[in-house]
Amino acid sequence: MGGAQSWAREGFPCGKGKSAPKIIQIVPWDGVCNRQAINSLCAMRRGDRYLFYHSGAGAASRHIVGVVEVAREWYEGEGEAASGGVVDVRVVGEFRRLVALGGSR
Repeated sequence: MGGAQSWAREGFPCGKGKSAPKIIQIVPWDGVCNRQAINSLCAMRRGDRYLFYHSGAGAASRHIVGVVEVAREWYEGEGEAASGGVVDVRVVGEFRRLVALGGSR
């Protein structure tokens, strides 16, 4: 996922202004180690939409950034994702303002 755009693994543009082009791509949602989160990924079905957040070090860096749609249901990963499964998602929309994960309850 290199190139001119700076994309987070989750598929949202990072550090770009409002004028940044909207690129629709399908990206793997992998690297999940928490058993409860893995069970949730396994339950996702094609076409389901979910709020998507960036996780990071410390609660202050955890924000809901947009909505994704499941493009491919759970499958066993290949390459870097070989240690577990993967769900492919497509970016549906990015929020204009970040929503603190703790403030979404």
